[in-house]
Formats: sequence, structure tokens, C-alpha cells
Amino acid sequence: MTKEQLRELIEGLTDDDLRTLRAIINGKLGKREITPEQQAKMQEARK
Repeated sequence: MTKEQLRELIEGLTDDDLRTLRAIINGKLGKREITPEQQAKMQEARK
């Protein structure tokens, strides 16, 4: 699939649709598991 074909597919989507799409992509591609300890450390660093 070309980028042009992809653009045509997502042209009519609403922001909510795009958010859902992004969540699906992130869920499928996010192979790295984050431990609760790592998550706590990252949240602490954000403050």
C-alpha cells in the first residue's frame, strides 16, 4: 500500500476514529512490556 492510498483511506476519519486507529497500532506494535516499577519511575521523572 502506498502512502497516497493510506491518505485516501484516512481522509474521511474523525478525530475519534484516528485516536482509535492509533491505539490499535500502538497496541499491536508495542511489544515492549513496561513493568510497574519502570512506569512509576517514568511518571516520577515527569514531575
